[in-house]
Amino acid sequence: MIEARSDAVRIREALPADGPALVDVIMAINEETEFLGTSEDRPLWAEHPAQGLREMRERGTGVYIIALDSREIVGFLGAFPGGFERTRGIVYVAHVGVREARRGRGIGPRLFEALEVWARARQARRLELRVDVANPPALALYRRCGYEIEGRVPDAARIGDAWRDHYWMSRPLAAELESRWEPVDLRPPTEREPLGPVSIRAIGVGDATRLRTWEHALLAGAPVFAKQAREVASVAQIQKEIADSTQNPRHFVRCAFVGEPGRERMVAHAGAWLDPWSRSRHDGFASVNVLREASGTGIGRRLWSKIEAWARQHGARRLTGAVQAHNSRGLSFAEAAGFQREAVARNYIVIEGRGADRVRLGKVLA
Repeated sequence: MIEARSDAVRIREALPADGPALVDVIMAINEETEFLGTSEDRPLWAEHPAQGLREMRERGTGVYIIALDSREIVGFLGAFPGGFERTRGIVYVAHVGVREARRGRGIGPRLFEALEVWARARQARRLELRVDVANPPALALYRRCGYEIEGRVPDAARIGDAWRDHYWMSRPLAAELESRWEPVDLRPPTEREPLGPVSIRAIGVGDATRLRTWEHALLAGAPVFAKQAREVASVAQIQKEIADSTQNPRHFVRCAFVGEPGRERMVAHAGAWLDPWSRSRHDGFASVNVLREASGTGIGRRLWSKIEAWARQHGARRLTGAVQAHNSRGLSFAEAAGFQREAVARNYIVIEGRGADRVRLGKVLA
């Protein structure tokens, strides 16, 4: 277990028993700075804090590093690896804070040092975070810890009545040893069977098998995705995810089907998920994916128009997307839809033994 000592402050990984006190400290620090959350933004695991920290440790889905003065938690850092095998080595620093009275004493750098030890022990290849461009102390801390700016995210947060930009920053932990992907040809096939009538509608629990079949076909069709076919969920899990999503007013999904009712086949999926946090709930992650056999037919554009219309109706200020840099067709589609390149993550992912950058894209709607 990570643990470091100085004259008074110890740095170590949070244990399940630290959960309740850690939630209290996170909420207290939120009130001491304008750059983190608000009183609305309790951690997702706050309802059962001991269980939440235990599951993170057991499953390797996240880590909290804490700073203790005697037995009092005076600082924290929360970080989370990617959810797929190909992105597990990408660790995102979601939030970090130190009690106002303890700032300027070197606690922040030590939290980052401990995180790096944790990440390297798990063969992580990269650490990343975002920071308000108007937060010079944090920016100086991150630069001191080896993070570099990769891009700028316009209107990333709203504080009061002001829109604030963020820098996207990263620190590589692994050398680039793999060969690089060249652009992959994902143009529509020159010969294909007619699709027939296309219907676009909301997805339901009864579509779980169709969605699973579609996802297997999509992932097998091109080496440009973080997710792999063997990571596709079971029908039962997909049914649960669909049910949960349809009950969430901040989720919107539309799919394209071909074939007769009852024998339909899914050929495309599009969705938008608005951020749950108070300062960034105006931003949503959007995606559109079409099977290659159905690409170039206008289905993607039809789906995108529905996504953007829904986002505008729900007050979104911006939408965010991400595409691997060797997916030139995906980048072209996003840019035709009005997205701008905001940050490029160098050597972000390794797919079939070759490295690729990830391009983060954004579209400001207002």
